[in-house]
Amino acid sequence: MNKKGFTLVELLVVITILGILVLIAVPNIISSLNKSKSSTFLSEAQSLYKSSKNVYVLDKQKGYNYVYTNDPTVVGVNTKMLDVSSRQGFYYTIRFNADGAMVEFKVKDNDHSIDISNSSGIKLKDINKNAVRTIE
Repeated sequence: MNKKGFTLVELLVVITILGILVLIAVPNIISSLNKSKSSTFLSEAQSLYKSSKNVYVLDKQKGYNYVYTNDPTVVGVNTKMLDVSSRQGFYYTIRFNADGAMVEFKVKDNDHSIDISNSSGIKLKDINKNAVRTIE
């Protein structure tokens, strides 16, 4: 007897093994994607911090004192958007005090947020992975 193909039992065993492998792999892949999104968000926030410090120094020399924001929920007379290429859904609000210290740093997107306020000033080292919160 010439036997071609697989039996039903052999196919069921292979499908079961593949199902088990998928159940093991999917959570690891999702975890890696979430870590990657969080790292990207943190990197964007740190870059925004540096940009805002540079723009603030230039504006202060001109005698301006702005709240830097692209968040439509923040209203004020002295608001200014930074000239940074941020993706859609990425909102920020950054405030400086009269002494030039950054006292408020709020950044959010659809998945993550950073909200730091410190009257004595916020440093770049304060914007780290511990400051990133996941929005649920």
